[in-house]
Amino acid sequence: MAFYAQSSNKQFNRNKILHLIFRNGPVSRAAIAEDNHLTPASVTTNVATLISQGIVKELGEAELPLENTLGRKRILIDVVPNFAFSIGCEITEKFLTFSIINLKGEPIQQVHFSPTEEDIRNINHVIIQNIKQLIDTSSIAPEKIIGIGIALPGHYDSVNDYLISNLSIWK
Repeated sequence: MAFYAQSSNKQFNRNKILHLIFRNGPVSRAAIAEDNHLTPASVTTNVATLISQGIVKELGEAELPLENTLGRKRILIDVVPNFAFSIGCEITEKFLTFSIINLKGEPIQQVHFSPTEEDIRNINHVIIQNIKQLIDTSSIAPEKIIGIGIALPGHYDSVNDYLISNLSIWK
């Protein structure tokens, strides 16, 4: 049980560090330690693991505001943008948009079109078909896709399996 708790705590710290790098990168190890209330040694160990996994990388020395600043120069850390990718699908009244984005939120590939009435009647099939096509036409390996998000035009009533929308097209 002690090993599990230690392992879980390490993963928790690693996730906190990664979250901070995603949100604020590029960032120095010292800033990561300060913002997450972690020891510099813990940050160094965790960042080394993330670098070895290819998730983050060192960018080089930070520009210091004063030339005579004491101490070690700060090395900036940031995510490797193309380590993994996400797919997004946005459904609006007039358009369907499918995008692949990297870890920096930069679009890699996008498909945007107006749905036909047939598309709307078969929306699940259209979503699956377009996501598959997006992956197939990209140079991205499917195992590099870490998530898919779908934005719906309204609210989903999971109890009744129904989309609540003011748009008559989705009734």
